[in-house]
Amino acid sequence: MINFLRADFPRAALITTMIVVLGCLGCADRSPPEAVEVTPVVQPNEPAAEQVGWRLVGVGACTSSGCHGGGKPNQIVGSEYNIWIAEDPHAQAYSVLYDDRSLRMVQLLDGPDWDPTRGAHEDQRCLSCHSTTFAPARNQAGEVFSDGVGCEACHGPAEGWLSEHYRDKFSDGAEGIEAKRRLGFWDTDDLFTRAQVCTGCHVGGPGREVNHDLIAAGHPRLQFEMGAYLQALPKHWDERLDQERHHGNFAFLTWVLGQAAASQSALEQLQSRAAEGNIWPELSEWSCSACHHDLQDNVSLQKNLARTGGLSGHTIRWDDWNHHLSREYVELISLVLGGDNSGAEKMARDLDDLAQLIGSLRADRQQVATAAHSLSSQLEVWARQLQQTAAGPRALEQLSRRIVELALEQGVESWSRATLIYDALVSLHQTRLDSVEVPNAIDRQITSALEGVYDVLTERYRQPANYVFQAEPMAARLRALGELYEQRSRDR
Repeated sequence: MINFLRADFPRAALITTMIVVLGCLGCADRSPPEAVEVTPVVQPNEPAAEQVGWRLVGVGACTSSGCHGGGKPNQIVGSEYNIWIAEDPHAQAYSVLYDDRSLRMVQLLDGPDWDPTRGAHEDQRCLSCHSTTFAPARNQAGEVFSDGVGCEACHGPAEGWLSEHYRDKFSDGAEGIEAKRRLGFWDTDDLFTRAQVCTGCHVGGPGREVNHDLIAAGHPRLQFEMGAYLQALPKHWDERLDQERHHGNFAFLTWVLGQAAASQSALEQLQSRAAEGNIWPELSEWSCSACHHDLQDNVSLQKNLARTGGLSGHTIRWDDWNHHLSREYVELISLVLGGDNSGAEKMARDLDDLAQLIGSLRADRQQVATAAHSLSSQLEVWARQLQQTAAGPRALEQLSRRIVELALEQGVESWSRATLIYDALVSLHQTRLDSVEVPNAIDRQITSALEGVYDVLTERYRQPANYVFQAEPMAARLRALGELYEQRSRDR
């Protein structure tokens, strides 16, 4: 079967963010400094956090032809390094810190204290995500920085498992999984673990953040959506195994678990930001349109902004991007899949309470930090339970219909909200296409309707002066989708 959406169908404009952040703008052929003083940051929700002190060995340990550098044509296994170094933007994450844009950002961030002899390639604010450096790993001096976001950034510091990971016992059963953890290996076959590793940089966390200052200096906002990112990356792993492990639900789980991990990482970051001693409030926690909008005397425009994230009196809307699923769909997903809904209900209530709390410009930072920590733990439990729950076709179709109904009931008056709804529906539809050999007529009509939704989303970029998202064209597309979902349900 041709995987129509993944091959030809755009997953919104989020891929551009990844490309810019990782620096596919060119690279300089420069050698790293021999020693750079960097305090490793803690990887949020680190899968092997109990293991302290494993040493990073660098990608050079993986490049031999007998390991991952074989370079055999049309073969992934044995050629992982070759694919990564030739095609993956993560390999260029460090080298772009030498370019003019990065230098200008550091200059703007430091202001009068800027030291022209130190570039972004020596700045911890940049290295924490543009190189492989994190706690509890022990870093070598500087030689691993030039690897960019290398093997160990996603798979864990390799000192403990480098000579073991190719043995059969390393991967067999529960014993193998526990052995990996003891040796500091991050098992990215586990989809939620994979999502947590990604969001450690692409959302951020303690010591890793793209704050308002960095955005003002020119760094793109981090808008992570796991399905779009995985679609964009060259694959140095076998996608068929992902489908087999998750019994045809890979696209659905990628959406759900990716969104859950993004919310969890954002909560960990919020907890760190709100802690005593840090600058508070951090403006990037709120909707950009609260302050950045046209000041023309247009009453309807201002009312729309107030509804979709504007500043009104002493309240301001918490940015929804990383918390859309966790605030709106956790109860619905638990109900549809037939799991224990009590935890989901509590988490939804707590998230609403946190949104109300942080929406006050006078919010107590300790209350914010405490609430964020509690919710991060709740999300971990919910996501791990969900990953073990079977999601059948009827349940996912019901979920698709209900997401459309909720969107029409609540209104879609912001581009970010519309994009998140679109990503949810695309992931669910992709799961449907993955489960059938040949899409039927209604499947094809739904694909076409989703393309229409994408057209509305990208219209914003064709008309950059249109600061307020036009809701009615989106609502019309969603109503058409809802009718198709109902028709498919009746035809069963």
